[in-house]
Amino acid sequence: MAIDQPRTGAAPIEPVVDGRSRTVWVQAWEDPALRGPLCGVDPRSRYVERFWLPVLGPTATWLIRRFADLLEADPGGLDLDMAEMATCLGLVWTGNDRCPLWRGLRRCLHFGLVRWSDPEVLAVRTRMPMLWRRLVIRLPFTLQIEHRDWLAEMAAADPSSRRRRHAKLVALDLCELGVDAAAIERHLIRRGSHPAIAFEAARWAWSSEGEILQSD
Repeated sequence: MAIDQPRTGAAPIEPVVDGRSRTVWVQAWEDPALRGPLCGVDPRSRYVERFWLPVLGPTATWLIRRFADLLEADPGGLDLDMAEMATCLGLVWTGNDRCPLWRGLRRCLHFGLVRWSDPEVLAVRTRMPMLWRRLVIRLPFTLQIEHRDWLAEMAAADPSSRRRRHAKLVALDLCELGVDAAAIERHLIRRGSHPAIAFEAARWAWSSEGEILQSD
């Protein structure tokens, strides 16, 4: 399965320094790899509130949730006035790159939740990935335990998702050791993974999701 790859910083933000409004076109970024219960979650879900919020911070979290509301109402995309968005989130709009809204947007870019298709088109994930392990261990210990229990409960309800997640974790470990995607796929198949799951996990480990994780 082909996996959409976040391209953080593909088109840099060009802030308006005179404080005027900036309008961008916002469109949905659909990623088939995030459709499963243990692969992706709605930005407005409790999972995001509990586990992504400590990583992203409040501004970026509210921003990605607001994008989800807007794209649900206009799935074909919409023109968005960023100054108005800032006001709706209770933020001061200055139009420069130190504006709280731009800082929140840069957080979303860093974690691959949005990407610039070009300087005036912002693609936004309609589903967010589960936290990567290196992000989970940055959570307070109580949240780490809660996250483990949450995954166990979801996996018990969907065994196929549990197998996919396990394969991805093994694939990511091998990727960090420098093993190429084809060798990872063969290794997973030898360990009993279904060929489709092995292929998906190997591709995912070498996608930009893996690169973002390794750079943290």
